[in-house]
Amino acid sequence: MCLTLMHGIGNPMLMKETPPIDGRRKRRVTNKLRTTEAILDLILETGDVPSIEAMAERSGVSRRSVFRFFNNKAELYSEMHNLMLQRVRSRFSFPVPDPERSLEETVRLWIDLRIQINEYIMPLRTLVEEKKRGSSLIQDRQKDARQSEQQFIHDLFAPHLHDHPEQERIQRLLLLNCSWNVWSVLRNDYGLSIEESRILLEKQIFTVLGI
Repeated sequence: MCLTLMHGIGNPMLMKETPPIDGRRKRRVTNKLRTTEAILDLILETGDVPSIEAMAERSGVSRRSVFRFFNNKAELYSEMHNLMLQRVRSRFSFPVPDPERSLEETVRLWIDLRIQINEYIMPLRTLVEEKKRGSSLIQDRQKDARQSEQQFIHDLFAPHLHDHPEQERIQRLLLLNCSWNVWSVLRNDYGLSIEESRILLEKQIFTVLGI
């Protein structure tokens, strides 16, 4: 190895033939991200797992290399989950706690946010739900997401519920009623429109909060 490196010093052609490991690793990371983005985009567009040909064409990676970046399907879904979280954080406007804002307005802002997110992630989440029972990795990712969401609810409603005797129970009910699972039942099982589903959620949450 030392002789190879010494021989390449000052010789651009030889140095180009033996790229540094860091360069290869960087390309692998880049191609893995491009592949993850391509698969995620195709799922969001079609609602189904794309073919290898479609993955390769969208990502610009060869068909043989598409799945070499992931040890198994669970890892692929985990990578898509992480990428989706990044997109959600950058794509949507998250309301901040405001003691001057009414509780009713805060609830509506929260419901609007959850509806937008649930509609956006619907195609991927539907597929992930089919895979999660056999994957502890996916289950762990979803658990982390729920904990983050629970903390967000706590912070958002703290100005209104900080002295409420049943603060924790109400926060859990808020988390449950605006969860993807409930939204999926309303939209897919009952076949309700977004507006019809919104009205039901508002009535349910306003009843819980007594407003």
